[in-house]
Amino acid sequence: MFQAAQPKLDGKTVGVVFGTYAPMHRGHLDTIMRAKRENDAGCLVIASGFQGDRGKEADANLNFKRRFRYIRELFAKDPLVAVYGLDEDECGISGLTGRWDEWLEEFEKLLSMGVTSTTVPHFYVSEPQYAEELAKRGWGVTLMTRDNPISATKIRANPYKHWDEIVGPFKRVFSTNILITGTASEGKTTLVQDLGLYYGAPFSTEWGRDYIEDSAICEQEVGTADFMAFLEGQYNMNKELINSPANNGLFFADTDALVTEMYAWKYYNDPNFKFYHKIDGLNLIQNSAWMYAEKSRWDAIFLVGPRNEFVDDGVRYMGHGDMEVRKDMYAHLKANIEIHGRYDTLVELNGTYFENFTTIKNYVDGVIRNGKN
Repeated sequence: MFQAAQPKLDGKTVGVVFGTYAPMHRGHLDTIMRAKRENDAGCLVIASGFQGDRGKEADANLNFKRRFRYIRELFAKDPLVAVYGLDEDECGISGLTGRWDEWLEEFEKLLSMGVTSTTVPHFYVSEPQYAEELAKRGWGVTLMTRDNPISATKIRANPYKHWDEIVGPFKRVFSTNILITGTASEGKTTLVQDLGLYYGAPFSTEWGRDYIEDSAICEQEVGTADFMAFLEGQYNMNKELINSPANNGLFFADTDALVTEMYAWKYYNDPNFKFYHKIDGLNLIQNSAWMYAEKSRWDAIFLVGPRNEFVDDGVRYMGHGDMEVRKDMYAHLKANIEIHGRYDTLVELNGTYFENFTTIKNYVDGVIRNGKN
């Protein structure tokens, strides 16, 4: 059982709404909103579940503890809603069939923590079977009739199609995040911008490039502290855009931590960069890059192969413009993607700009039409 730091709800009656919430959607909110307005103590929301309760794939991205956390986040500033979690694995009831009596015994423990002793609970459910089971055990219950036919099952099958039905914090789990990456001068930034404009989706730029320009420095001057700033800045930019209201279910990114690591690896091993010959600095960057890589989730990674002429923009270090050097960096980046278990999401692009654009567009259109799977 889990609880956040929250005061007990106090009044004559309290509404009780429970579910697995994988994810929480507007249909759930319809029930919660009614429950908190029809009871003077407000509403007690119980997130109930166990590991794998909605399948292995769903559990990987939306396990019970994460669902509980998101619901707490959603209602953090609502004094009429208290959120508690009932972990059926920890309570030893997840393997039981017809476990109403056992579940209600655990629920009563949560009730004693969530409301005052004189507050009477009243359940709100949308399943007739639930209403019947609760009523025959003497609990007050209201059977909801939903005008909204949405379900968590439909959302998991195709989040993009039902995007507007997904509630706040849960959207970040279902966003289709697409990384377009590779070495410099391959049209990645233009691809990201064009795709973002085409789908009306948020997209990130190369945070480190803006940092260099704003600081009026060139690549040869970049040191360990700068690389660490690149890692944090890019991660935060991507995270904020994924979580932003502008996200309609699709997000395109220009760069991630493994790209920053690729540049650091090459610079620190370049004999022309005397400043970079500090193995501790490279180790720090690599360890941090791998940490950020583990925290990032990409549904597809499109890796643009080196084929174009290296552009001198007055900032880039031209010593890495040779095609063989760029192929070396590309191989290093590709190997790191594989090391981090992302190889199944990788698509290599070696066509013209429009061919690459079309390949990514076909993938996105498939997501919109059929869901991620």
